Amino acid sequence: MATLDSKVSQLRGVSVVDLCIEDLNKEKLCYAFCKEIDATGSQQVVIDLTLVDVIVRADLEKLTALNTGLKMMGRKVMFCGLNPYTAAVLLTFDAEVSIDTELDVDHAIEALSYSSEH
Repeated sequence: MATLDSKVSQLRGVSVVDLCIEDLNKEKLCYAFCKEIDATGSQQVVIDLTLVDVIVRADLEKLTALNTGLKMMGRKVMFCGLNPYTAAVLLTFDAEVSIDTELDVDHAIEALSYSSEH
């Protein structure tokens, strides 16, 4: 089983993943993330892309699969920390990419908290 380079922590009851882009190339990606997130006991997950400088189509496909996998396991997922380049790439593939985004970790946690109240 591959170990993750991404840091998984907990903030205000939410699992926060500081995504290391290299992790997207590891086998059993969703399982590895779920295992780390399970250790925090949270059903809400923020995936922070601040450390990601460049994103390509293959990365987007893996992020979308990770998003789908986490949601299938009953977790609410929010992505944040997009730089202008990454945001532009996401817009280019808008029809194929369906992920919820916020500006930063604080806004993502707030959005997840709001969505679970309503």
